[in-house]
Amino acid sequence: MKGARLLVLILNDIALGLATIMVVLNLYPSWSQYAMTLEAPLLLATLSCISTSLIIRGFTFYDRRQNLFFFPFTKMEVRVGQLNIISGFLFIGVLCTPVTHPFWLIPILHLIFTPAAIITALLDVVFYNKTKLAYLGAGVAVVGFLLAYVHEVYSIGLGELIVAFIIAFNIWWHRNKIKQN
Repeated sequence: MKGARLLVLILNDIALGLATIMVVLNLYPSWSQYAMTLEAPLLLATLSCISTSLIIRGFTFYDRRQNLFFFPFTKMEVRVGQLNIISGFLFIGVLCTPVTHPFWLIPILHLIFTPAAIITALLDVVFYNKTKLAYLGAGVAVVGFLLAYVHEVYSIGLGELIVAFIIAFNIWWHRNKIKQN
């Protein structure tokens, strides 16, 4: 895809910028609570940028065929590109299941998609890089999110922003490995 690197970096920056705006505005405790409100376009644009950049990266990353790990019982290998594409679609799942929806099943699905999206994106950070910095970054992301979600030390939105910064930094760090064709 021509211009994939530039597009991924622009989407990455837009997502971080909009996420930061949502946290600074602090209208709602988490990004997801912007759903079905007048400010919903902030959430829509942020998650759209995140999912699109991950999907494009999954198809254009030089090492997309590199094996990261395999599931022992199925012997199924998971590759970099596959993990990025799965993460992108899980973030679409987060977007499509608003936590503020009145039907009880939709918020439950949202609470399944959100950690799954975060975990798959962080698995890419850890298993692709395999460095102390990657382990530290993933640890900061997990602890940062859990301090917000479980212990309510600060807003969930800030915890989500910490995770987003770690994922975005990983994308930025490997920007030269996105094909330009």
